[in-house]
Amino acid sequence: MVVWITMVVNGMVYILIPIVMPGRHLPEDLQILYGLEPMFKSPNFEIAVIITALGVYICVFSLANVTAMNIVVLGYIEAQMIALSKEIRNVWNSAEYFYRKHAISYKSSGSKQIIKNIFVNEKLKEIIYFHVKCIKALKYYENVFNVTKAIEFLLIVLGIISELLGGVGSTYLEISFTVVLISIECISGQKLKDASMMFERAVYGCKWENFDVNNRKTILFMLPSAQRTLKITAGGTTPLDFSCMLLVFRFSYSTYNTLRLMVK
Repeated sequence: MVVWITMVVNGMVYILIPIVMPGRHLPEDLQILYGLEPMFKSPNFEIAVIITALGVYICVFSLANVTAMNIVVLGYIEAQMIALSKEIRNVWNSAEYFYRKHAISYKSSGSKQIIKNIFVNEKLKEIIYFHVKCIKALKYYENVFNVTKAIEFLLIVLGIISELLGGVGSTYLEISFTVVLISIECISGQKLKDASMMFERAVYGCKWENFDVNNRKTILFMLPSAQRTLKITAGGTTPLDFSCMLLVFRFSYSTYNTLRLMVK
């Protein structure tokens, strides 16, 4: 919600600033809409203001809504992975608690180890089920958005370079919008990656040495899947994380410096 509001307010400020300034101004005074020259004579000016406002509205709201949806989807998968990590890490302690509270109170027959391992077996089945669901959900998300994200990141790089060439003093709103957009994508990807690595460590640290042979085999079956880190990519190649974000900023700034020196 905060990200959505930030992006929308940024777009609104971009439109409102030229309105409150004295005289006739557009968000970008140097921008020319072909067919509307001269730009600052009526009715061309009013038409240009309406077209620009509609364009900004469509771009900002569509990007804000898609970004919010990305946060919800990836945040859900991340939360599931964190919950599964805590569940499997404490599965043996939960079995101990179950035995003390239920098995003893009902004077259940059977050895302590058998009862606890039956509990662990049922819990592992649930964890595997939800882990597979998370993997399938992320795979479906990747199939839908990986090409789109590659195009988005290419446009973001071009946008950052253009904004720097235009001067930070006149493009600070565009730069802040672009930085928020790429930061949210990469932060979401990094948090998902961290949650996946947490699950991997939890699988190995679940006190599996106390399990019976059947449950140990289940853990052995889970481990290779847990070691495949969940991640989102741009075009199926570049993982979106902090490294990717820094790479984009560094590449954009290097390209900007090169072009600036060439222009001089």
